[in-house]
Amino acid sequence: MITVNLMNPQSLPSIWQELEPFLQQCADASNEIEEASEYYHQLVTGFTGLFLVTDEEEILGVILIQRQEYPHVSICQIIALAGKEMGKWLTYANDAVYNWAAVNDCQLVQAYGRPGWKKFYREQGWNMSKVIYSKPVIENTH
Repeated sequence: MITVNLMNPQSLPSIWQELEPFLQQCADASNEIEEASEYYHQLVTGFTGLFLVTDEEEILGVILIQRQEYPHVSICQIIALAGKEMGKWLTYANDAVYNWAAVNDCQLVQAYGRPGWKKFYREQGWNMSKVIYSKPVIENTH
């Protein structure tokens, strides 16, 4: 049975070894984080939340969220996710994050992703409201 639960930050040290490969996947896909250990401080301080996806005793994946406060809106932002057999649990994870956002008075759940996520999000009832473009800056060699 698949479960998706928000992890208590105090539990992090006891399961770090099992979480680290998933968080390294998140770091590998990130433009800001290079090593899984960089998430550790964010998680233990509560700045970032972690939904743990399990099937019986096996960890299938993680979803990292942050609550963002703006003057007129609170947002639950999905900052990263990683795992295995994602097709098996993504819908459950989507529901868990949405429910957390509703209980915590967020007006919006937001995620950024590569174009491949478009189909999943559309099927889950998400709207695409922004596209983010980026261009790498090549170091000036002069």
